[in-house]
Amino acid sequence: MNELLNGIYLTLYLLVLCALLAGVLAVESRNLVTTEAIMSAETSSAVTPIEQRHYSAPAIRTFSEITERPLVSAGREPVKPAIAARVVTRGNV
Repeated sequence: MNELLNGIYLTLYLLVLCALLAGVLAVESRNLVTTEAIMSAETSSAVTPIEQRHYSAPAIRTFSEITERPLVSAGREPVKPAIAARVVTRGNV
């Protein structure tokens, strides 16, 4: 019976908390909208357009050191299981 009462009280507390949070969010969102409207009306004449800089990617030849290397080399071998196990255990410590 005591567990049932605790569940009922917890439900009521959470319901009240949700209602309070919804009220706070409603008030704050209303204040945010009215503040933005006031600020935009006051500063509309004071705003000057800013020149935007556009990003241009570097040319591929800039990365020639990287692109000239092969992705896979003929002498490459997989890591030995013992070495891989040591690396994994060191990484977890």
